[in-house]
Amino acid sequence: FHGWVRHYLFYFINAQLAGLGRNESQFRQAFATLLSRYCLANCALAGLIYYLRENEVHVTFSGEGHALMSLMVSYLVVSKVYLAFDRYMNARCATGQAFSTLRELHEQVLTFTARNLTPDAQAWREIAKRSIVELLLMTISILKDERKAIYLARAEETKTNEDPMSSAQSLRLHLYVRSDTYLPEELALLEKSKMLDLLNVYLAAYRELLKLASTPLPFPLVQMGRTFLFLWTFTIPFALVGIVDELYSVILFVFFLTYGFIGLEFVSMKMLHPFGDSKNDLNLEGMGQTIYVSHMRIVNRQL
Repeated sequence: FHGWVRHYLFYFINAQLAGLGRNESQFRQAFATLLSRYCLANCALAGLIYYLRENEVHVTFSGEGHALMSLMVSYLVVSKVYLAFDRYMNARCATGQAFSTLRELHEQVLTFTARNLTPDAQAWREIAKRSIVELLLMTISILKDERKAIYLARAEETKTNEDPMSSAQSLRLHLYVRSDTYLPEELALLEKSKMLDLLNVYLAAYRELLKLASTPLPFPLVQMGRTFLFLWTFTIPFALVGIVDELYSVILFVFFLTYGFIGLEFVSMKMLHPFGDSKNDLNLEGMGQTIYVSHMRIVNRQL
């Protein structure tokens, strides 16, 4: 019975959250509506229990055990919010590092070959620029599609040819080997090493992003924490009515406790997936567009 209750609560809550709009204004409205429903439902339950107590029907229990359980629930909620925020910030830092590294790599390609103005040198720079842009677009596409990230993280075959690791290897060969063929003046070993080092920095950031995009929090931790939270929250009226005499005080306490704990749970659920389309998610397309525009500005200045 306990397992059935846990599964029912978990999938019921997920189904409620899945109905939230993807548009930011729709999400905010739906989020506030869903949260207010839980608060009002718990307040209505508190009013019903208070009414039964006034009519000599006692369904309350001692608040001591409930208070002890509140310590565990508070720890679970705060820990989950901390993990979600840490995950969100790690995703932001890794995304910025990956994109800025690609931009710096393109700048170094143009700088190290600025004196080579032959058609072959122009073709070599164009291939390098196109490869860097493809890496940028692939990274955005994989992060936006969780299934692609999981396939690549598990080294499974995908229906698409998007694989930044393979593209990075092709770019590495182009920068290190094919530069001797295209460029009239051979690049110095230090210059080649600088470009390859930047490519390695990008790959390290990409692997971190792939890990975040393909590895959710452990399901038992999420399920048990969420189940205990909702069971504790919706048993607050049974404990408060037994120790508080005024109805308005009970309603006030129940409303704000429900709003705080359930709201924090929803916030953590939102931050656990930072690669969505809402305003609070990472703006991958905007960051990629900024890098691409800087590419074009640098190329135009070189021309």
